[in-house]
Amino acid sequence: KIAAAFYRYDALVKLSDVASFQFNGKTTIHTKNYLKSAFLIKDYVSKDAVGLIAGQNSDKSGYCLITAVQKDGLAYVIVVMDAAGEQRDAEGNRWFEAGNAYDDMLKLIPWTLSSFGYATLAAQGDVIDELHVAMGQSYDHVLVTPKETREILLNTDIDLKNVSRTVEYDPEKVYEGTVDDKKVFIVDAPVKKGTVLGKLLFSYEGQPLAEVELVAQETVDASGMLSALSKIKNFLFSGTMKIILQILGAVLILYLLYVIVSSILRAVNRSKRKKARRRPPQKKTPEPPSEMEKTKPRD
Repeated sequence: KIAAAFYRYDALVKLSDVASFQFNGKTTIHTKNYLKSAFLIKDYVSKDAVGLIAGQNSDKSGYCLITAVQKDGLAYVIVVMDAAGEQRDAEGNRWFEAGNAYDDMLKLIPWTLSSFGYATLAAQGDVIDELHVAMGQSYDHVLVTPKETREILLNTDIDLKNVSRTVEYDPEKVYEGTVDDKKVFIVDAPVKKGTVLGKLLFSYEGQPLAEVELVAQETVDASGMLSALSKIKNFLFSGTMKIILQILGAVLILYLLYVIVSSILRAVNRSKRKKARRRPPQKKTPEPPSEMEKTKPRD
C-alpha cells in the first residue's frame, strides 16, 4: 500500500528509477536495485521495471524487492518479500543464491504485462433488452441499453464468452405480465429517455465482476385515453374497490334479510286478521245471582 501511494508522485518515482547519480558533482552513487543497475550485480536488469526499492532486514536474509511496470496507461506494483539475502565475500563480490527475489521478479514482470488488460463488458448504446410499454401513445415497446460503457481489468485468460450477464429490473418501475399469451416485462408510459430501469450484472464462475445501470433508449409518451381507461381499471380492481364492494355486499345482505323478515311478519299479521274476521262472535253466559241478590226484595 505504501508503494502504491509512493507511485502516485512522479518526482519520487523518477528519483527511484535512476541507475546512478553524482553526489556533489564528484562521487557517483549506484542504486542497489539490481533491476536498474548491473554495476554491482549483473544479469538482473529489466528494461520494463520502474523503481522502486530493494533491501533486506538482516545481513543474510529477509530480502524485499518492490518495483512497478506500466502497460496501456496502467501501472502494476509488484512485491516480493522475505526472500534469500544478498551474499558478499571479503573481496567485495556480491551475488544471490538461486530462486532469489530477482529471479522471481524477472518471471513476474513479463507475466504481469501479458496477463492483464481492459475488456469491454458492455458498450453504451448496446441493446440489452426490449420492454413492452403499457399505455404508450406511439410505441408499445422501448429498448433498454447500458447507461455507459463498462470496462474492467481482467486476466487475459478469461474468455468473455464465459462471463455471465444478469438483468435485474427495478420492481417499482418494471413488472412482469402477459401480452399475447407471452410473459414479458412491462413498463408503464410515460417513459423518458435515460430513465434508469434496472441494472446489468456481470460475474465469472460465481464471482461478481461489475455492474452497469440500464436506461430507456428513447421517450415514449402516454396515451390519454388508454391512461384514463387504465386508471378506471386499476380503481375497479384496487383494494379500495374491493372493500367498497364488500361493504355494499354486506349492506345488500342485511337489506334482503330485512325484506324477508318484514315480509314474513306481514304475512303472519295478515293471517291473524283473516282468522279473526271468520270467527263468529261468542254469546256471554249470564252469571248466577249472588246470595245477596237472591234475598234482595223486589220493587
